[in-house]
Amino acid sequence: MEGGEIRSPKCKGGGKMAIFGSFIYNGISSASFGNIVLCKFSSIEDRFTQQKEALKGELNPWRDITNYYADKYSTPLTASVEIVKCNGAPFSGEEARKIRSWLLSPMGYRLLEIDDGTGLYDDIEFFAKFTVSKEKVFTGDINALCFEFECNAPYGTTKDRIYKFDGGDTILINNTSDDNERDYYPVIVITPKATGVIKIENDAYPGEVMELSVLNGNMLTINNKNLTIVDLIDDFNFSDDFNLTWIRLKHGINNITATGDCTGYFKCNYIRMVGV
Repeated sequence: MEGGEIRSPKCKGGGKMAIFGSFIYNGISSASFGNIVLCKFSSIEDRFTQQKEALKGELNPWRDITNYYADKYSTPLTASVEIVKCNGAPFSGEEARKIRSWLLSPMGYRLLEIDDGTGLYDDIEFFAKFTVSKEKVFTGDINALCFEFECNAPYGTTKDRIYKFDGGDTILINNTSDDNERDYYPVIVITPKATGVIKIENDAYPGEVMELSVLNGNMLTINNKNLTIVDLIDDFNFSDDFNLTWIRLKHGINNITATGDCTGYFKCNYIRMVGV
């Protein structure tokens, strides 16, 4: 169902509802519960996106200009949404119970994908947890199920971007993150084809060369953001097999060179500053 606005005959005063459309949460599609849509009741409503604040020193009698240290996001992304039937019919108590069970049961953040019919969310993933459930009841009927959710981050991200390489290749990676003054730290998966040394370097940061001593076939999963390396046979030693240099991507074009006998790929999920 395409996004837009419709008037609900069951809404008091014939108010408008802005429609997002169908959605998938925790691997289950809203279509599994009949012809329902995700929406917001309101003719005019602010859509929260992001909020940032500066980390800075305090002003005092000897310092009139604040010392700036860094920025941080103030809150994770949150939203209040409603679920209604496309034909305006009310929910039965059993239908409402099953939808609440679906959305409120997960004990952590789960993948949320939204299809609003406009393409805005086509390539965007959220990891969300539904926290509040209410009902809109008119003349005894349950006409809307109301929920609040929060995400594990202040933004959505793109779906996986995969960049494959072989040893000796130079890979072009375009970091398209909406947070364009922050470096992006990718996940790198490497499968050595021989025992030896593998080097990875980004020409955007000359001299920052990752060096890894590897065993033939011992696949490494390198999380440059979380500073972890996991290998297939639990034999990799940080002290002896790694020079403690991590790979980062500047905003825009990066040319990455990988040397050594191996295959692998970079996995990136870029920030998208959108609201719900």
